[in-house]
Parts: sequence; structure tokens; C-alpha cells
Amino acid sequence: QFESQVDVIKDGNRVDGKSILGVLTLVAEQGTDLTIEARGRDAEDALSALAGLVEQGFDEVQAGTHDG
Repeated sequence: QFESQVDVIKDGNRVDGKSILGVLTLVAEQGTDLTIEARGRDAEDALSALAGLVEQGFDEVQAGTHDG
């Protein structure tokens, strides 16, 4: 959805923020500190979208969701 590079970082582990599976591998329980970095033309929008998902606990993510 976004062209920018987005990274999510927890305890020094960096994953692709545009990959739900990558983000889930961080095993970030509620209250965990995460750093989200975005670089690129639409970085602000990408950062806002991912931060919203994290704050909601990924409630909007459905098992059948995929890119494309």
C-alpha cells in the first residue's frame, strides 16, 4: 500500500513494518515499547497507518487479508 520503507524495532530486532508476519514475530505484548521508522515519499502516512494498527492491537487485521 505504501512506497516508503517501514521498519519496526523491538529490543534491537528490526523487521519490515509492511509485513504483518514480520511484525508478529516480534511477539510484542501489550505495553511493549516499539520503535517505528519510515523513510520515503509517503512515510508520514505509512507511519500513521502502522501506528494506528499497533495501538488497536491489530484488531482490524483479518486472516484472509493479503496485498494486491
